[in-house]
Amino acid sequence: LAASVSVSLGLIGTFQGLTAMVSSIAKSMGGSSDMAEKMNSMLNAISAALSAMSYAFLTSILGVAVSVLLMLSLNFWKFYFKERNSGLSVNRQCRNIHVQFDKNALETLSKIDDHLTSLNYFLKKQSEVDCKTIDLQQKILSSILKIEKNIVLIHGDVEKIELSYKKEIEHIRFHVSNFKNKIHKVLEQFIK
Repeated sequence: LAASVSVSLGLIGTFQGLTAMVSSIAKSMGGSSDMAEKMNSMLNAISAALSAMSYAFLTSILGVAVSVLLMLSLNFWKFYFKERNSGLSVNRQCRNIHVQFDKNALETLSKIDDHLTSLNYFLKKQSEVDCKTIDLQQKILSSILKIEKNIVLIHGDVEKIELSYKKEIEHIRFHVSNFKNKIHKVLEQFIK
């Protein structure tokens, strides 16, 4: 894949060079009618065309060279690792690994497991307590809201009773004032 990419890049460079060559020659064809200027323009165009051609051939050669180098190096590495891997696979089949843990390490791991189990149990109990606490808090909040509604109702009733008492007091004052006036009139009649 890398080799074909490098060849493709070389071809792209070749086509760029050829395109630059053709466009420089095409530019020299137009222009003024003065023959000296036209010749000067043609010489400049030929010089530009030759440098474009050298660029085209250089990129082609470079692309092919890189492609060949990549193919050779990839084949070399492929065979090199194939030989090394075949030797390693034989060694791997012959080797058995026995792992033995130290008694202290096993006891430490057992203690860690016990601690983790007890921690897990504690966290489970704590979660249950938290759920019960949240449930009780919701009940308390519900009770507080009911008490608040009852306080609002009681406050309304107290205002109604207070208004009723004010009306009664005004009524009594009115009657007391009338009674005073009547007594005053009666006393005035006795005095006369």
